[in-house]
This record gives sequence, structure tokens and C-alpha cells, in this order.
Amino acid sequence: MPPRTLNPAAKQEEWEEKTKLANQFRALEEDEIMFLDSVRERQEEEERERKERDGEELKSFRECVRYL
Repeated sequence: MPPRTLNPAAKQEEWEEKTKLANQFRALEEDEIMFLDSVRERQEEEERERKERDGEELKSFRECVRYL
């Protein structure tokens, strides 16, 4: 069996490359979760309000057009 010719630096580089992607992610902390939840809730509320305004404007437009 031939002896291994990989040097320690090459082994380290190979290991770092394999674990590179795994090290880019981590679990969210509680305050980060709470912040993202508040952002999502605010966006949902803004979307609901926009749809409500659009519905009212459309209703008003249809009423105006009906009498033309």
C-alpha cells in the first residue's frame, strides 16, 4: 500500500472547504425571532389595510361609473 502524500495543510484546507457551508448558518436567538415576527406581523397588517383601502376605492369607483 503506498504511503499517504497529503500534507497537513492540504488536509486542513480540504476540511475547511467541507465545513465552510455548514459554518455559515446558525440558529436564531430569541430576540432575533421576536424581531422577525414583529416585522412579519407589521407587513401582514399593512397588506390587510391596503386591501381594505383598495376595496373601498373600487366600490366608490363603481358607484361613480354606475351613474354616468
